[in-house]
Amino acid sequence: MTLLFTALALLSAVLHATWSALAYRFPDQAIGFSCMSAISVVVGVVLVAIEPAVGGHAVPFLAASVALHAGYIVALTRLNRLAQFSQLYPLSRGLSPVLIAIAAPVVARDRLSAGAVLGLGIVILGIVLVAGARIDTGRVGARSVGGALLVGLTIASYTVVDGLGVRAAASVPAFIGYLAIGQGILAPAIMVATGATSLAAIRREGRWARAVVVGGLSAASYALMIWAQSLGPLAVAAALRETSIVFATLIGIVVLREDAGARKLVAAGVIVLGIVVLQRAA
Repeated sequence: MTLLFTALALLSAVLHATWSALAYRFPDQAIGFSCMSAISVVVGVVLVAIEPAVGGHAVPFLAASVALHAGYIVALTRLNRLAQFSQLYPLSRGLSPVLIAIAAPVVARDRLSAGAVLGLGIVILGIVLVAGARIDTGRVGARSVGGALLVGLTIASYTVVDGLGVRAAASVPAFIGYLAIGQGILAPAIMVATGATSLAAIRREGRWARAVVVGGLSAASYALMIWAQSLGPLAVAAALRETSIVFATLIGIVVLREDAGARKLVAAGVIVLGIVVLQRAA
């Protein structure tokens, strides 16, 4: 694990928390995410034009990843309607590094040193503390919690598949580009087909400027994450990226004026400690 690996994952975390907070404020979630997806198609086309060869071994992973990412976007549009951003974001994001830490050593055959395992455990503990501090199940409700858990499961699934895919790909930019194009087309298609929105409503959307910003931040965030996954263990990359929970919690409190959580500073300190341990174990 190099300093570049850590920096990529942490920068991805900051960008992810930022675009998620902006997307949460879309007046119509289905329309907003459809427009955002259209922007990711443009980014993908540019990347594919630069480097078109993804390699045959990566194609099955790419197809699965497109489906999982599209499912994640559709599920997230529904989840964002149900409760506060800073309550649902930690739960949905906090579940994934735990699942990945269990699955990655088996599926991806990643090998971690004792120090890295310790650091990973500390980071996951901090993430769980943040999630627990932000969730009031009495206010959120079982339906919202169920939706957040589904999103978390989807995140864990596409993270592992993406990690395997990018390692099999002939080109990281090509893999990112085709993924952006695929999910950018499939997610809005699902929402139109299920009646969540319509092509006419998407065309009438007057907030394309926000969609451009959110789409650009989203594409940049996940491009950095996939780059990091090509450089180091999936479980560690996922845990570092999910430190976005800390940034999201602060955004929810400071920008969105949501209720503060008393444990957030302690949890943030635990996460920082875990990152330091991980980096020293590199």
